[in-house]
Amino acid sequence: MRKIIFSALLLTALSSMTFWAGDAHCQERYSYSVGRRAIRTQAATVGTYRMVRPLRIYWLPETGAVSGEAPARRYIVAVSPFKLVDNGLKFDFEVELPRPGHWFGTSITGYIASPRDSDWVWNDDYNNHSSGWDDYHSMWGVGTSAVFKNTFHRRGWYYSTGLLVDFFRVKWFESGYFPFEEDGLTFYEWGSGSKTRSYLKPSVQLRFGKHFALGHSAFFDLNAGLAFDYSIYRREAGDTDRWGNHDGRFGGFGGFAHRGFTFVAGFRLGFLIDGRGRSER
Repeated sequence: MRKIIFSALLLTALSSMTFWAGDAHCQERYSYSVGRRAIRTQAATVGTYRMVRPLRIYWLPETGAVSGEAPARRYIVAVSPFKLVDNGLKFDFEVELPRPGHWFGTSITGYIASPRDSDWVWNDDYNNHSSGWDDYHSMWGVGTSAVFKNTFHRRGWYYSTGLLVDFFRVKWFESGYFPFEEDGLTFYEWGSGSKTRSYLKPSVQLRFGKHFALGHSAFFDLNAGLAFDYSIYRREAGDTDRWGNHDGRFGGFGGFAHRGFTFVAGFRLGFLIDGRGRSER
């Protein structure tokens, strides 16, 4: 349910971006100039002039267009708050490759879902968190990525593709037959108990997005795309999801055990820094 709510908020953000066209258009319709200064150009009609203003952030710089020197290597540091939907927080680090507009990025993600006491639970077994439409008790995890990004337009439009890998250690409670030993023999008794399992989840993703300059270095990044997940984990014969389907726990869209295609979307807040350790001006 939280993912549906956040998706709705994301769509609202998209609509807001359209509404912000006044500011975005105002900053993006300016003619491109690497000189980073206002210049005057004479129009066809004698005596008529127009002001040409630069973009706030040069997402696709023209190497040496004015000074004849190659620009300093640039870096991006960003945070992805949308990961909070999955009880995580993601930090991105990107470096611009020798070809302007081409970037290589990596990330580090931390996940934590602590046990919590609540009178409102799905099935009275203390599973107060959700993943892939199934409930769990607690979880921790880490993740990283290797991503190539191509900024193909000076106004900040880009596409990115790469591999993301997440590791999760998940605990949940369920009802079923649990083994116990007595007099050297193993017996099974119906009851409620906990299970813990590890999930390694690689995901190949393709995203399209746009950077919106909030200043000369700060930016907002909105993106969406398609991913293919293939979770790796140890299956057991008694595994069932909420509806009793075998080997289906956490297998829904976005779940720890998901395998298949899924829609992905998100947003980031970040800073663009040049090789001299300062924001662009």
